[in-house]
This record gives sequence, C-alpha cells and structure tokens, in this order.
Amino acid sequence: MKFLADENIPRKVVDLISEHGYDIQWIKAISPKSSDDRILSLAEADERIILTFDMHFGQLVYEKKLLTKQGIIYFRLNGLSPSMMAEAVIETLNSKMIFSGYFTVVTKTRIRQTRL
Repeated sequence: MKFLADENIPRKVVDLISEHGYDIQWIKAISPKSSDDRILSLAEADERIILTFDMHFGQLVYEKKLLTKQGIIYFRLNGLSPSMMAEAVIETLNSKMIFSGYFTVVTKTRIRQTRL
C-alpha cells in the first residue's frame, strides 16, 4: 500500500509509518499548502491512499462528488498526543483491512468504512 499524508498529519507519525516499511509521501514536503482537491488529484495520479485528520475530505467525496478510487483514511483521534496518534495510525495500517476503494473513519474506539 502507498499512502499520501495530509499536512495535518504530524511529522512524527509520517516518520513512524515510513519506519514500519510503508511507502508514504507527506504533502507538507512535496506540495505544501495544497488544496484538498489537489491532494485528491495527487493521490489518484500516484495511486496513494490519503491519510488525514481533516473531515473535509468526506464532504469533497460525498457532497461535491469528487471521487477517488484509492481510498481515504480519516483519523478522528482528538486529544491524543503525537505518540499515541502514531501508535493508533500504525495499528490501523497493520490491521490487514482493505483501505483501497473505501472512506475509512478511525476513532479511538472503532473503525467504520464506506465504499467509495
């Protein structure tokens, strides 16, 4: 799996994902201040699943009908330290779930998926 981390994903989380062997790019490093539309385009072009803490990606996909085949993982992990966020993200990615083609919402207590 290949991932594209939104700017709001802390560097510590991006680094840990990379250390666990995942192919990840960080918007803040490759195309800072990109619009959400642009991030969707970049992910689609490079076949990457978007990782974000930004709920607006759901609005783009479901209200504006901007589609992606790759998938989006929206982490709703408010109140967690960067270390705890990193652990939750890695645990999710290691879960063997299929993320491609799904809008996935991860909270502290559950994971919910909707087909794109």
